Amino acid sequence: VKSETDPNAIVIFQSPKENDSDAFQENVNIVLNDLEGRELSLQDYIDAAIENLPSVFEDFKLVESGAVIVSNNNAAKLVYSGKLNGKAFKTLQAITIKNGVSYIITYSSEEQNFAKYLGEVQKMIESFQITKNLKEENSAIEPQEPANTRLNEPLEPPTAPVENSQLE
Repeated sequence: VKSETDPNAIVIFQSPKENDSDAFQENVNIVLNDLEGRELSLQDYIDAAIENLPSVFEDFKLVESGAVIVSNNNAAKLVYSGKLNGKAFKTLQAITIKNGVSYIITYSSEEQNFAKYLGEVQKMIESFQITKNLKEENSAIEPQEPANTRLNEPLEPPTAPVENSQLE
């Protein structure tokens, strides 16, 4: 399933619809961003993302942050909540940088359903592997003009929840 709102999403996994009126399916997406031209540490990237997330989510609250390992790389884990279009969401992200590419694994859920798939999501994150250097091969990602080139400007936030209507 491909997202119309985030062309850098390489895959999106969705929960089944609970019923015909289920307007949001919990999902996990993986986004790659080419950081070419930016010398960002993981901490700089995380700090910029946290700074920018309140502009995406109303009532943004950082619930948890810490260090984890993703594909044998140092990574950051963020859990946050907020409202988007009046709907309460809770999100978990695992973010790492390798060879100038950020890998962002995002689990988005309506806040009240967050725990429902959390165990499966954690297994997905633990099993995620970066198997090749995308910069050295014919890359699956195209270098893009950075949204900003100075560290003090906010980065584009790691993805907002994907509504069912945004998927094709």
